[in-house]
Amino acid sequence: YIRVNVICLQSYVRGFIVRCKRQEAEIKSTVIQKHVRGHLTRLHDELEKRRTLIRCAIYIQSRYRGHAVRSEMDVKMSGAVTIQSAWRCYYTQLVFSCDLMDIILVQSLVRQRAANNELQRRREAAVMLQCMARNWIAVRKMFSLLDERDEFNRTVAAASIIQKNTRKYVAVCRFQPEMAKYRAAKVMQASWRGYCVRTQFSYIRVNVI
Repeated sequence: YIRVNVICLQSYVRGFIVRCKRQEAEIKSTVIQKHVRGHLTRLHDELEKRRTLIRCAIYIQSRYRGHAVRSEMDVKMSGAVTIQSAWRCYYTQLVFSCDLMDIILVQSLVRQRAANNELQRRREAAVMLQCMARNWIAVRKMFSLLDERDEFNRTVAAASIIQKNTRKYVAVCRFQPEMAKYRAAKVMQASWRGYCVRTQFSYIRVNVI
């Protein structure tokens, strides 16, 4: 029992010592963090001041450079406007002369196209007349050839009919004896098949009964 009490007392004392050390460490860490944050804040403020000064200097430089560039550009723009006006005058005169030449060229091309169209129309009319004349001659010749062909076809058809009837008569005369034998064989086959069927039917009926 005494050993248990001693152990409990030791645990309480050790816990108290640990808590005290921990609290002291937290206080020290808090003080250190406060000093570090203050130092960082002062550094940040100083950097912001420097950045502000740099921005102001850059802004002043940019304004001055813009003023210098605008002054130089005014001089250059006045010279460019003079050059542009002279160039536009020259270019307008050149374009007018080119347009006049184009108009004359277009008129000549239109007149040439109209003359070519008229010549083409006359050629087409002549070709059309020639085609009609050749067509009329060809139709007359075709009708004469068709008449000759119809006459030849009628002659050939008559000869074919005569040959067909002659061959049919010769074939019937040759096949007449064979036809009698064929009919006799057909009758014998029919009789034999009927006999076989009747025999098979009677056999099946006896087996069923």
